[in-house]
Amino acid sequence: MSALRRTEAGGFSVEDALTISEIQALADAGELEKRLLPVDRLFAGNQMCRVSSEEEKRLRCGSSFPTSLPDGDYRIYGESGTFLMLGRAEDGRMHTVKSFFEV
Repeated sequence: MSALRRTEAGGFSVEDALTISEIQALADAGELEKRLLPVDRLFAGNQMCRVSSEEEKRLRCGSSFPTSLPDGDYRIYGESGTFLMLGRAEDGRMHTVKSFFEV
């Protein structure tokens, strides 16, 4: 083998990619934000869960909280619909895998 080119990774394909010059042109035109994908799209294969304001307070402090969800990974959203984290339900508790909110 003399070359290898990755054409897809994590559900994203090279056909959807932009070149550096295309990114720069979009940034110069003030249009780049419109082309950025939301981070939760990376976890689209995981089920969605909306948490209460009390649960959101706990997760923002790094604490786990009780859940009745089956064990597994979940996209966690606040009451306002804001994506907060990738969480893992285990043995009746929701734990943070990776948070995506500002501290």
